[in-house]
Amino acid sequence: MILRGSPALRRIVVRSRSELVEVKRFDRQEWSVCIFLTAAGFVAGHVDLHRNDEHKCRIALAGQNYDRATAVKALEEKADAFLANWGRKSRSGDSGFTAL
Repeated sequence: MILRGSPALRRIVVRSRSELVEVKRFDRQEWSVCIFLTAAGFVAGHVDLHRNDEHKCRIALAGQNYDRATAVKALEEKADAFLANWGRKSRSGDSGFTAL
């Protein structure tokens, strides 16, 4: 295992056959968005969303027909859609869900 990132966004990346590397990071208000793709070969990846330094969501890339540029674009669009949906939801009352 490798610990990566700033102390505020500390995360563990587990090595497998295809190591994931961070290829893009951007902020949307109180959110930090980190996109990871495989270092070489078959393109796979995910996007991690942190709100106020707390991990809230991971969205995986589904499908097999991506090059690196379209994979980054697809994950960025999925992150933006999640954040837009998050902003529309009411957070009053107990949801019954536990923290991640």
